[in-house]
Amino acid sequence: MSLVLCERDFAVTRFDDFRQMIWVVIQGLREAFRDEQSAEDEVATHLTRLNQVVSSDSIDEMRAEVVAAVVLINRALEERKDRQRAQLEELGAQLNRMRHELLRAQRELALDPMTRLYNRASFDELLAKTIELSVFSGQSSCLLMVDIDFFKEINDTYGHVVGDAAVLHVAQRLQKTFPRKTDFVARYGGDEFAVVLQDTEARDGEMLGKRLLSDLKADVLKAENGETLKLSLSVGVSPLFCHDGTRDWVSRSDQALYQAKRAGRGCVWLAQQES
Repeated sequence: MSLVLCERDFAVTRFDDFRQMIWVVIQGLREAFRDEQSAEDEVATHLTRLNQVVSSDSIDEMRAEVVAAVVLINRALEERKDRQRAQLEELGAQLNRMRHELLRAQRELALDPMTRLYNRASFDELLAKTIELSVFSGQSSCLLMVDIDFFKEINDTYGHVVGDAAVLHVAQRLQKTFPRKTDFVARYGGDEFAVVLQDTEARDGEMLGKRLLSDLKADVLKAENGETLKLSLSVGVSPLFCHDGTRDWVSRSDQALYQAKRAGRGCVWLAQQES
């Protein structure tokens, strides 16, 4: 069984963390209101005593209660200011920490927890934005679908730990082959990856796919038993055509990937626009 948490488990864990953080803030607010209520109760007690001595015949008692009430109110006001200031500063610090944690979590949830590539949800979002950008700018883009050849056999023969290692190895090779800031590399699912290349012509995408295969041939993956594995990839490449939607683009790239596998695997297949 793979030791890697699935994305859903990862997201649930993160949200549980934030629920706990929010609970701490709520508790802080409750403490602030409870302290304020305590001060209000003490003032109310003294006001009651003042009302009682109003009808008293003893000036000394009245004066003593008035002085005590003035002292109490002044002290309560100062304590309230100090207490509120400290509580607000602490709550502000907690909220600031929460803001930074939420920003970090947002980035984390955009990534596949195993490979640290972008995940499927991020890919779907980026694909739609790329199509929108192309409509307005006329910019060329192409999509590469990448699949590890004979991945089931790797898992069956060497186990899922080696299978995970193979996925990680390919992920790292993809990051090295596509290093531009505009290059978008995602784990599409299982042993399949997707690469969105903006401002890139189809032939250039095909060339980069072949470079990926060439670079991978020089790599060696070692199994736990010491045996070495040579990984192979199949790559389908499709340019973004006019009037393409996300489904059209992905489907055509998937078909190109399928053709690469039919052609014997370990190769790149470039999709052509249907006439």
